[in-house]
Amino acid sequence: MKRKENGKNTSALIRLVYVPFFFFVVVENAFTEEGRIVREILHSVSLEKTVTQESPDRSISIYLPPGYDKSPSQRFPVVYLLHGIGDTDEEWTRSSDRNDPMDTIQGLMNQGIAEGKFGQMIVVMPDEKTNWLGSMYTNSLVTGNWEDFTTRDLVRYIDQKYRTIARTESRGLAGHSMGGYAAIKLGMKHPNVYSVVYGMNPAALGWAGDLSIGNTAFAFILKAKSFDDLSSEMSKGNLMVGGIVAVALAFSPNPERRPFLADFPFELVNGKLRPSRHSASGKKTSRS
Repeated sequence: MKRKENGKNTSALIRLVYVPFFFFVVVENAFTEEGRIVREILHSVSLEKTVTQESPDRSISIYLPPGYDKSPSQRFPVVYLLHGIGDTDEEWTRSSDRNDPMDTIQGLMNQGIAEGKFGQMIVVMPDEKTNWLGSMYTNSLVTGNWEDFTTRDLVRYIDQKYRTIARTESRGLAGHSMGGYAAIKLGMKHPNVYSVVYGMNPAALGWAGDLSIGNTAFAFILKAKSFDDLSSEMSKGNLMVGGIVAVALAFSPNPERRPFLADFPFELVNGKLRPSRHSASGKKTSRS
């Protein structure tokens, strides 16, 4: 993920998300103070005892605007910001260019607030990377209930611990790539939780090309014996094999299918790909 691109996209996100919050945010053009990042660990029952042994203790980076410390009685709207596949919450807060103040979410927010471009808000960035690249922010029989963690456990925790405006019209949801997909999906599924949604470069919205029988990554995956085989192939630049398995773990999990604990749309027969005879439950189905 390119940091420069993120800065531009995130700036657009903040401007877009701010509009419905207009009546809940006080813009102070004269701010010279800076907001700050705090990092917490949230234990989630939604992620306990997973087949892939994911940690239920998830890191969360939280941006608190300047007014949070200056005005102890003030409450703030919240934007939940979701990272892409292979990333963590620190992708938003860790700078790759010290000469660019807009290279991190805290730099972007501090400058935008100081210049009066948008109002003050809390930004919450959870770590939802799994042991294999990413959760797709989706409930899975194998990797855990990431949708429940995002829409329920995380929101409840933030509303209880921080001075938020704890109502739907004061919550926004945004993300990049895998997180952009999740923002759109979770926003549609949970309109009682979020009132504004913004997806940056959302992944997984058009499946046809990647899931076609012409994608040679499937042949490699079906021949592979372990996750180590996938890692080795990815180190050669074939990132598609990792992405396909991560998606399968989210959308077609099957604890009985080794080694990758998921079903795939194709199978290898005499060295050639053909549509799989197995459903997502692992049971054989008739083929047309």
